[in-house]
Amino acid sequence: MKPLLIVFSSQTGQTQKIVNFISAELSKRNIICDLFTARDLPKKISLNHFSGAIIASPIRFDRPDRKVLDFANAHAKELRHVPVAIFTVCFSILSEIRQTAISTETNRLSLEKAIGREPELSQSFAGAVKQSEYNWLTRQVIKRMKTKRKYPVELSKNIEYTDWEEVKRFTDSFANILRSGSSS
Repeated sequence: MKPLLIVFSSQTGQTQKIVNFISAELSKRNIICDLFTARDLPKKISLNHFSGAIIASPIRFDRPDRKVLDFANAHAKELRHVPVAIFTVCFSILSEIRQTAISTETNRLSLEKAIGREPELSQSFAGAVKQSEYNWLTRQVIKRMKTKRKYPVELSKNIEYTDWEEVKRFTDSFANILRSGSSS
């Protein structure tokens, strides 16, 4: 089987952590993954060399990473011919506020729109809040967002919200899709 392409962006490391987990899980199933950040992706990459693709982006300031969207747009034609999974990573998926949930869905759909079709698999995962790594301004923005969305405001510790069992189910589902060789 050809390797699987994983293109992602990661601002604070949580999307990369999820991508690494997915890659490790897939390698247990003898599915080799080639991982590239959207910024480091070779300009002349061809999806003909891959069995499928996973496209992953954090949601920052209510939008997916521009470089990830650029990749999806530039390779939309090729992405029609291989199985594709998309996931986003964002804090707001935890929200019980309807408008925030709609915003999370809209951001994931913007990635789907960029590839020009519905992917075989699409998911949003909760990320992490790494207060110790943020500068003062970023902490204040997060505090404001948390207050607005009625989350507990705790600025002194790092909190990981990713549901790793959910990530594993996503991985298992996509492994099965790759094994069956289906694409939309």
